[in-house]
Amino acid sequence: MILTMATLLILGAAMQPLEGSVRNVPIQGLPHQIELWSDERNDAEIAMVGPLGCGKTFALAIKAALLAKANEGHDGLLVVPSFRMARKTHVREWPAVLAAVGVPVRFLKSDAAFEWPWGSRLWLGTADNPDSLAGPNMAFALFDEPGMMDDEAIERGTSRVRHPLAKLRQSIFTGTPEGTGNKFAAMFSDPSGGRRTIWARTWHRSMAHYRRQLLDIYGYDESLLATYVGGKFVPLRVGRAWKFYDPAVHNGEPAYDASSPLILACDFNVDALRWEVGQITPTTIHWLDEIALGSSGSSEAGAREFVRRWSSRHLGQVIVTGDAAGKWRSTSGKTDYQIIQEEVRPHFSNVLFDLPAGNPRVKDRVDNTNYHLAGRGRTVVVSSRCKELRSDWSACAWKKGIPELDKSDPVRTHAAEAADYAVWRRARVLRSTSVGAGAGGSLAADPILGAQW
Repeated sequence: MILTMATLLILGAAMQPLEGSVRNVPIQGLPHQIELWSDERNDAEIAMVGPLGCGKTFALAIKAALLAKANEGHDGLLVVPSFRMARKTHVREWPAVLAAVGVPVRFLKSDAAFEWPWGSRLWLGTADNPDSLAGPNMAFALFDEPGMMDDEAIERGTSRVRHPLAKLRQSIFTGTPEGTGNKFAAMFSDPSGGRRTIWARTWHRSMAHYRRQLLDIYGYDESLLATYVGGKFVPLRVGRAWKFYDPAVHNGEPAYDASSPLILACDFNVDALRWEVGQITPTTIHWLDEIALGSSGSSEAGAREFVRRWSSRHLGQVIVTGDAAGKWRSTSGKTDYQIIQEEVRPHFSNVLFDLPAGNPRVKDRVDNTNYHLAGRGRTVVVSSRCKELRSDWSACAWKKGIPELDKSDPVRTHAAEAADYAVWRRARVLRSTSVGAGAGGSLAADPILGAQW
């Protein structure tokens, strides 16, 4: 036996001989976590598939330590969808989670790698940068949320698990199902050829509040509910993207309040400038107007048209938001938002630029808008002046197999994306992370370990 529960219990102590004492660290695992940790088959591909909040991040961190110790002297690979996700979850949380069981791992930012106490490393690669997955032989590979990765990332990562001296070569996958049209689903919805799927159907007792939150957030959509709460492989994000838009329900002439904030939502595209104008209150999302200048448009022309239409009638604040790319795109040495600022500020008494550090994931912002369109959030009304927004909501679809929009028609998606960015900033549906606290707990308390950071 390479890995045993005894190994798990004294893992940290065995790695820290200089401390002079052996520590028994009791790690309480849910059944699916223990199954993952205990699987010792060589040359195996194993997935732990389950709903949000079932302890996948914690399970993968412990599995990483076990495989690294079993293959001491040989490196491993961690593949995540993006470095943004890695910073938020793995780089921030893994050192604290592993320190709680006595493994003082550290992240080397300059090398993009975790370094274990015994010297070997866990290299970080991202699916949005396939070149980061090339390199020498590895003893093992870990994939977090592989349903969000394209085929190339999974194929490149698994092909590196070929170190001839490794004692336990494994490829480990943990994640929510994320649909049926991707390689993760093809590999593990009906595993064969040595592959194994561990179904995470149970929740820790301290996470009951989190499950209730997910039911509230995803209950409007059967496919999202089955994926994120049920942990099942089902068709997800197929067909129309904004599928809860119903002209009979959402089309109308919304009320306008001249003293309430007016939102200018921007999407920047060379071929089709599309900006939406609306008002968002705690109970409503009203789209009042649209600036659609097409391929002949520019940020300067769009801003001047907004001023022409609204400066004489709007008395309240103007909030400019939208695509984060407008902070970096340059026209004649100025960014799009700098141009808008120069054109708009002189004509309104109060102008606020509410700009994100970066854009949300496509699936997240579309789901967020769908939540409101489905009647679970704020009441949505779209004016007849917003022809492009109505058309986008009616016609735009997902790409087959991946959570990205089909942009084969160059004039479509841009109006809906502008609206998405504003709704994400001003009416985002918040949910806890998988380490969210229960009643009376810390906001960063792990429900299994009880460790806080």
